[in-house]
Amino acid sequence: MVVKQEHVFLTVEYEKRYLNVWRQDIHGYSRFYVTPLCVIELNSIGCTRDEYSNVHRHIFEFNVKLWDSKAAKVVQNAIEQKNISVALSDILPLPMQMVRIGLAGKDSIVEADNEWRSNQDQLHVMAFEMYTRHEQFCNKMMTDAKNNTKHFLRSIKPYFEFTMVAGQREFRNVNLTGKTLQKSSFFSQLANKHADKNGIVYLQSKDLNRLTRDIYNKVAYEELISADYISSTQEQQIIKELLEIFKDQQIHSKDLTKDEWNSVFWDDIFARPDIQTDYANEVIKYDEKENKFKYDAEKDRHFRQNIENKYHDSNKNEKEGKASFHWFSLFKARARGKTLNENNKTAEIKDDKETNEYDSVGVDDFNKTISKENMNIKWTGMKFEPKDLALYRLNTKNLNFPNEIYFKRVVVTKHQTTQKIEIKAEPKSNLTITLCPKQDSELEGNCYTFVTEKMNWFVADQYCSNLNGSLVSIRSMFENMYVSGKYELRGAVVFDPPVFDP
Repeated sequence: MVVKQEHVFLTVEYEKRYLNVWRQDIHGYSRFYVTPLCVIELNSIGCTRDEYSNVHRHIFEFNVKLWDSKAAKVVQNAIEQKNISVALSDILPLPMQMVRIGLAGKDSIVEADNEWRSNQDQLHVMAFEMYTRHEQFCNKMMTDAKNNTKHFLRSIKPYFEFTMVAGQREFRNVNLTGKTLQKSSFFSQLANKHADKNGIVYLQSKDLNRLTRDIYNKVAYEELISADYISSTQEQQIIKELLEIFKDQQIHSKDLTKDEWNSVFWDDIFARPDIQTDYANEVIKYDEKENKFKYDAEKDRHFRQNIENKYHDSNKNEKEGKASFHWFSLFKARARGKTLNENNKTAEIKDDKETNEYDSVGVDDFNKTISKENMNIKWTGMKFEPKDLALYRLNTKNLNFPNEIYFKRVVVTKHQTTQKIEIKAEPKSNLTITLCPKQDSELEGNCYTFVTEKMNWFVADQYCSNLNGSLVSIRSMFENMYVSGKYELRGAVVFDPPVFDP
């Protein structure tokens, strides 16, 4: 497989980094290749004396994880959102030919085994070594790596390096016009659904980066050439230059008018700071005597329904009452009303309790929840206000003209390309098998339990939510075999984190 940057099928965010995905179609069969993870496995770290060398030294040994089933599932979900069915076995890391590790840190007393080795077996986990003369320092490395991984990695700056087939060509032209911008589905979404009548839309920094990457991956190249892989260094330079073009003007969200807020792009309209602020001020009231916030379920229902009606056309996939304002789950009272299902049909949630039931929570607990969930609102002591955010003003009309927006001539002369990826710390899991209750079962970091009580879908969904979980959603034959084999009756609850639902 020859990997070309302009053939990136999609980009997926995973564990606070971006993974590019390439699609290969051969004889009606599709496979997907993904950027390797490059994560150090802490349980593999060890320190031994090198008894097979004439040089007196100690070996710091460790494994680097290049791929796992969790990443494959995240990519699978992203692909299936494009209405493409794919098996996990057809999602693989990039076909790397030769691999090695290196250290970017200067004046280090540690040496890396930086000899190239073949990656013919395409292993998902590979063992590597670093060397130091002193046993005491080797043991210190092992302790630091396990107890303060991020500091350890920042100190020695290890990276994973690999080669891939990229063909050969002397140069290529990167040419971006208003016409090629339309090939970016994200740009089209911003221009057609979120921009105001003058073509203005406001983006957060992360969304501007997402737009730039999407445009870069979709941009048309003027020359038809067989070997045109752009190195990671050149890619980052191009993306940086594109970002400067798109950064029309940086503004602060506190300076936006009410109408301008309607041109701010937000994935979930219910998570927009101005709407969350209005929600909090309307639904939650502060009791000064008790120093508590009190919640009104009836006002909650009316507010959600009004927002749903107002933004229905641009937010057809929102599940009102479930994905929105999830950070208010600390209130026991729940909103009753209409919920939008996947087919955009409404269903009434019935409950025998009073619809205007209040619940309350202390100010300290409430503020802790806001901080934990990184919400963009704050309590001033008198009312809720949105936090000030840095936004970028993008004029989609100015970018939509057929004139040339960007041009760069890139030299690419190698048959093979060499890529470097920083080795990162292994993410800490929020759930281990020991966290599953004794009556539950466990599969790939998820807890399942069977509930015998009969209830309709809405009540069952609420029941799961109260347990910080969700109804099980079967997405693979393996999971189906496991659940049906374990629970032969009619239903199950999967605890946090959900297996497939984001």
